[in-house]
Amino acid sequence: TRFTWTEELRFPWWLGGGLTAFAAKPVLGLIWRRNLNGLKRRLET
Repeated sequence: TRFTWTEELRFPWWLGGGLTAFAAKPVLGLIWRRNLNGLKRRLET
């Protein structure tokens, strides 16, 4: 089984818009990677 999806987050101008998105990308990437690894462990047990 393969599970995939694509997301695009857009921050409003009052939250910094593209600048905030640029800064948040690596942080959100780490969070999602950790969450997906946890999900993988749950599904494999």
